[in-house]
Amino acid sequence: MSILRSPSTLVCLAALYMPNSPTPAFTASAPWRYGLAAIFVTAALFLTSLLQNAFSRPFWFLFFAAVTASAWVGGNRAGWLAVVLSTLAVEHFFSLQHAAWHQENIFLIVAFIASAALISWLSSGRSQMEASLRKARDELEARVENRTAELKNLSDQLRALAARLQTVREEERTTVAREIHDELGQALTAIKIDLTALLRGLPTDEGPIVQRSQSTLILLDEAIESVRKIATELRPGILDDLGLVAAVEWAAEEFQARTGTKCEVSLPDVDIAMDPECTTALFRIFQETLTNVARHAKATEVRARLSKESGNVFLEVQDNGQGIDEKHLSAARSLGIMGMRERTLLLGGDFTVRGAPGKGTTVKVRIPNADGEQAEVRK
Repeated sequence: MSILRSPSTLVCLAALYMPNSPTPAFTASAPWRYGLAAIFVTAALFLTSLLQNAFSRPFWFLFFAAVTASAWVGGNRAGWLAVVLSTLAVEHFFSLQHAAWHQENIFLIVAFIASAALISWLSSGRSQMEASLRKARDELEARVENRTAELKNLSDQLRALAARLQTVREEERTTVAREIHDELGQALTAIKIDLTALLRGLPTDEGPIVQRSQSTLILLDEAIESVRKIATELRPGILDDLGLVAAVEWAAEEFQARTGTKCEVSLPDVDIAMDPECTTALFRIFQETLTNVARHAKATEVRARLSKESGNVFLEVQDNGQGIDEKHLSAARSLGIMGMRERTLLLGGDFTVRGAPGKGTTVKVRIPNADGEQAEVRK
């Protein structure tokens, strides 16, 4: 019987023109996908011939595997091509070895075609499902990218607002400190001078007027000291007049005198030329670190080091207190640490806090581009 006149061949040739799966798993061009289908069928034919010679029976499942692989890799049309090639191979190399067609042979070929068509149809459904999933994934990724861009933009705006608020806050602190020192401080000093002059004209005996005047002088001295302290805490004049190195040394001495905790500082011999914003940020971070040590660390010794290396300014503060753990570092109430980190990020620097219970805490700050030029705010 002629191969082209056999019913199974005609059915398979008609199946080649059925709709193709739009999304094959293998994304190469159509000739490559069809070539792979031919390779799969050829391999199945070769292995079936070898196994038939060895075991005297054909292993048809190899052709099923070839059709499945072709449909999986190349899509629906490649799967149908594998059906055609497999049917032709079965007819030519196996069925024609018999003298005539038997009912069993016809049943096997029909069953093979039906099974192969089912495999190809299932592969087409899988491909369509993969296409839907891929489309949904792309849409989800696009939404995530858009949302991420929106959040980044919002984060940049909030960071810029925080930078502006920090600048305005320091300007206001400087203005208020100057007004308190100049206006209120001078007024209190003038009152003290006039009161002292009045006391000189009073009798030297210990009368009630003299005692009240002396008490008033003591109150004036305390008020003048309070004014000086408030103005200094708002904006230390030493920071603007003598620079960062002197301000850090002064803050360490004040901390040791106020808390009784030993504070050793390692400072460069000359002042560090920095942008005013960098100077203020580093000083405020140092102040906040000492405040945290006094409040939480229960330390007996603090060591601080300020240095400049390769255009970067480094500040390191280490205590021997009870230490801080990750739970407290990530706590929502750790506003001091958040503020120090944000100050550093606004200047494009790095801020790290490491600690362990019973082993103290170490704070490290790095500020880049500290050669007196304007530091770039990290967007």
